[in-house]
Amino acid sequence: MKSSWLSKAASMAQAAQEAAKEAAEKAAKEAAKLQKEATAAASGWAQGAEWLLQVPGDAGDAGDASRDLRFEEGPLGFELEGARVVAIEAEGQADRLGLRIGDRLLAVDDDVIPAPPPEDSPAEADLRVKRLIRKWIKNKPRPVSLRFSIDQGSVPNASGSPG
Repeated sequence: MKSSWLSKAASMAQAAQEAAKEAAEKAAKEAAKLQKEATAAASGWAQGAEWLLQVPGDAGDAGDASRDLRFEEGPLGFELEGARVVAIEAEGQADRLGLRIGDRLLAVDDDVIPAPPPEDSPAEADLRVKRLIRKWIKNKPRPVSLRFSIDQGSVPNASGSPG
């Protein structure tokens, strides 16, 4: 009887050790994943800050400038791919304000658009940035101020005017 009790206790101890080992391995994997995500996020924010500091008025980018456009209630009248303007609705707010295809959204009411994590594919990066921008614009009261970099090679807006 004593040997069966000892055998059972030894079995339980071994099972507990295996469970503890599995839990430790799972925790280590989760910690590594979180560390990777934190590093990527910090890198993305740093890249975004670096990019933003270079865009408006950087001496090396004499052709680039930025401007704030104030959007009222209703549809904004433009489409983005990532933060870049890819379409403008004729006679919409963006068209009337002179936004041009190729301009890049830099900030929503002074909230700077961060760069996506570097491990994102270009498609994932564009989608991540577009979702963030959509969320920020939706949650801001109108009128909302959007800061754009002006791409000197951009095309005229929807109504054909140079912007």
